[in-house]
Amino acid sequence: MPFIMSAQGDQLNRFTHVPLDYFDKVTEWVDYNELVTGPIRQFLRWHDAAVARLFDYTNGHPFYTNLISSRIYRTACEERDAEITSEEVDRAIDTLSSDLDINSFSHLWKDGVNSAIGDDPEVTSLQRCRLLVSIGRCLRKSSSITVENIIENKNSAALNQIEISPLLTEFCRRDVLEDVGGVYEVKVPFFGNWLQQSGLNKLIAD
Repeated sequence: MPFIMSAQGDQLNRFTHVPLDYFDKVTEWVDYNELVTGPIRQFLRWHDAAVARLFDYTNGHPFYTNLISSRIYRTACEERDAEITSEEVDRAIDTLSSDLDINSFSHLWKDGVNSAIGDDPEVTSLQRCRLLVSIGRCLRKSSSITVENIIENKNSAALNQIEISPLLTEFCRRDVLEDVGGVYEVKVPFFGNWLQQSGLNKLIAD
C-alpha cells in the first residue's frame, strides 16, 4: 500500500490511510470487548479481567485475539466451564505457545517485501528470520533487545551487522517491533512468548 499511495501524488482522489492492525485500548475498547465476548455471550461469561489479560497478550491484534479466543472456547466446552477468567487466558497462552507452528506467525516476516525496488522475497524473509532467531535468544536469556545484544546472540555469519539496524527499522515500521529509546519490544507479547518458548527452535529447524 505505501508504494500505491505514493504513486497517487499527482491525482485528485488520493487514497486515505486507515490502519486496521490493532485495536486501541483507549478509543476502541468497547469494540474489542464485543469482538471477544459478543459471539459467545449466551454460552460463556468473560470476566473483565480476562478480556484485559487477553488484550495485554495481543496488544489488540484481531488475528491473535481470535486465535487465542478460539482455544479458550474449545477448552471451555471440553471442561464444561462457563466462566472465563484470567487463569483460562494464561493456560491458553501457555498451550498455544507450545502447539502453534510457524505458519501462524510467518506473515510477520514474509509480508511487506517490496519487490518493486528489487527485494528478493526469499532472501528478505530469510534475513528477517535470522534476526528473529537472535531476538529469541535475547528473550530466553532475559536480555533486553538491543542492537548490541542481537549481535552478541546471532549465530549466522550470513546476518551481517550492518543489516541489523535496517531490519529492525523495517520491523518497527511494520508494527512487529517497537523502538523504545533504543530498546526494542515485541509489539504482540504473545508472539514474543511463542518465540521464546518454542518458536526459536522451529525457526532454526525451518
